[in-house]
Amino acid sequence: MARGSEPKTYEDLLDPKWRGKLAWNGFPTSSGAGGFIGTVLAEMGREKGMAYLRALSKQNIANLRGSAREVLDQVIAGEYPVALQIFNHHAVISAKKGAPVDWIKMEPTTGSLSVISIHKNAPHPNAAKLLVDFIISKEGQQVFSEADYITAHPDVPAAVPTLKPTEGKFHARFFTPEQTEEQMPEWKKVSDELFR
Repeated sequence: MARGSEPKTYEDLLDPKWRGKLAWNGFPTSSGAGGFIGTVLAEMGREKGMAYLRALSKQNIANLRGSAREVLDQVIAGEYPVALQIFNHHAVISAKKGAPVDWIKMEPTTGSLSVISIHKNAPHPNAAKLLVDFIISKEGQQVFSEADYITAHPDVPAAVPTLKPTEGKFHARFFTPEQTEEQMPEWKKVSDELFR
């Protein structure tokens, strides 16, 4: 796809030229069809959001059975021109390695809250606590930054700061893990009705 011809808005995705050329992770996850549907409904409201999703369903989006990373890999391989609902830092990592890919600031993006926890029956809970402490520390987040992942520590900027909503000046819709768990059955129902 020629640079500049890519869709830049949700409305652009409805252009007939994208019919059969869009792909996403078809699983009901926040980084797949479920998260996209949830973001649309939260941002547009139920009535307008459902009207938009009905129109989008006519685009024959490919429901790939893999992670958001695997969907991006299909775009890199030339199978589809556009991947929806990917992690923007994955596109940056791949582009730095020479892949012909970029991410689009299509607003609102779905922001993923990454969480970390320790299993209540962990065989080595103190070792797990040390790992968590390192990961969220300034030093641990520096490792994330150097790997082009998005950082969480306020004193450690991302290697590509514009990947974060504030620095990149784009709007992201975040759902808490509880909101995602509560609303995913509805989002899956919409996905099953419109995109299967």
